Amino acid sequence: MSKKRFYFRNYVIIFIIVCSFLYVVQKYNNMIDTSILEYDELEEIINTDGIIIKDEAILSSKSIGDVKYYYNEGQKVNKGAYLADISAVSSAEQINAEIALINKALNSTDSVITIGNGENGKYSKYTDDELKVLKESFEKALTNNKVPVFSPKSGFATYVF
Repeated sequence: MSKKRFYFRNYVIIFIIVCSFLYVVQKYNNMIDTSILEYDELEEIINTDGIIIKDEAILSSKSIGDVKYYYNEGQKVNKGAYLADISAVSSAEQINAEIALINKALNSTDSVITIGNGENGKYSKYTDDELKVLKESFEKALTNNKVPVFSPKSGFATYVF
């Protein structure tokens, strides 16, 4: 029996040594820093310098009347979009003047013409096809006494009264 006890005791000692060795190796080999998380907001801030260039087209009308808008404020509009109708009391003269300007532009030799009057800064560039569409809309405006307003370029609609 003493041999059995001797083997058993050796197995236990070897087992304890192996377990101790594995414990020490794992403890010092895998030293990973850990910390307790706290609830907070994550922010990423990027600071940079820049220049803002305001590119706008201001549309104005000499006629007085009610305006019916077809786009909401802040909505994106394309070039040549039908923005609004101005229901004016005495706008036949203005419509005829615009038709005369369009006819003059269509008869010129340039493919892109600047039309409008320089008093209030109303300038727009249109091609021949766009001028024909504008002329048709102004001719329709003579019958229903409404002045159409088109977008001279793409952008966002804003209204200032």
